[in-house]
Amino acid sequence: MFKTVFSVLVFFCFSSLNAQNLPDSLAQIYSNYLQMNGQRVDSLHLRLNALQTQYTNFGDILKSNNESLKRITNAQLFTFDRSISQQRIKIVNTIDFIRASNASLNALQAVNSISTYLDEIGQLNNPTNTELGFSVTDDIITQLEARVLNKKGIGNKVKFVDIVKNVINAPITTSFVKSFPIVSNIKGVVDLVVSLAVTDKSKIELEDVVGFKKDVQKYVEHYQGLEQANQSFTANLNTINIRVDALKLILKNYTTERLHQIDPSVKLDTFRNLTLLVNRCANKEAVQKHVERILEECKVNGVMNYQKALSDRRLYYPEYALNQAQVINDELVNLSKSFLSNLSTYQRQIETVLTNSKSNKLGEVGKIDKKISELQRLLNNVSEATSNNINLEDLQDKLQKINAF
Repeated sequence: MFKTVFSVLVFFCFSSLNAQNLPDSLAQIYSNYLQMNGQRVDSLHLRLNALQTQYTNFGDILKSNNESLKRITNAQLFTFDRSISQQRIKIVNTIDFIRASNASLNALQAVNSISTYLDEIGQLNNPTNTELGFSVTDDIITQLEARVLNKKGIGNKVKFVDIVKNVINAPITTSFVKSFPIVSNIKGVVDLVVSLAVTDKSKIELEDVVGFKKDVQKYVEHYQGLEQANQSFTANLNTINIRVDALKLILKNYTTERLHQIDPSVKLDTFRNLTLLVNRCANKEAVQKHVERILEECKVNGVMNYQKALSDRRLYYPEYALNQAQVINDELVNLSKSFLSNLSTYQRQIETVLTNSKSNKLGEVGKIDKKISELQRLLNNVSEATSNNINLEDLQDKLQKINAF
């Protein structure tokens, strides 16, 4: 009982003392709390300011990066779009180049005015032609009468003259692709005279035969010169024609490759004729529409998918195709030059033959000069027609449009 009362008294006294110090303790606690929170607020404010600065800087950086990224994206889109545009233009312009090349090749094979020029030269082979002021048939008969037919022992002279005329005027060709046969005809007449001279009845002496052969030698030289010029021209022309055929094959393969590239389903191998292939399949408008259809297939919701377009094999234009076009152009230029050069060489050789004839007093100078001038005029017409029809300037323009990018 006593212990219990004592414990209560002690507790009461302790509680009384604490009650007296309580206001002071609470004040100190609040003071400490406010001071501590004030420091935290200041620290938090500083951190907020720093964070705000970082956020602002980050916003500027992000904005700058977005603008840079946008510029890169726009540049890429421009590059992609330009690449597709270039491919499309090359494909379409190639059709123009193909058609121009084929037209030039056809013109090279068929220059209309060349036939007149070559026919004029071919007429020089005609033994009855008198454009140069002489007729080989009449002249040889005159020489025969002067040296052979006036001899005794000659039988039917009229018959012999008819035979000679028939030998000289044997059927001949004026085609420029054949050799002039009149040289062999003249030699045939000489053989007749020799045969006649060896008969017992004939009074033809050796010097008569030698004199006759000398008289006709200038005619032999004249026609041999024409024949040599013709053979040289024909040989060169055959070489050019072989090159033309080879180039037509190259152009046909080039055309087939380019058309097959944009439309693998088209059947091109059935065309054996280049011009037919070009006329039916190498249509610029049709090719352009086909390319546009391919580009439409590469769009997604109306927006061009550049990756799909650039990876589409149908729109691919290989670098070697440009090189092939250049080779075709260069060979056409060389063929045209070779053709005109061959004609010029032929003209010079013919002029040399005709000039030598004047020196040998064969024909009339005025008529020979007139013939040379006429042939030169016709050659100029051929050269002009060839240049106009082949039209290398237009061909070069078409090639440059392919290489423009």
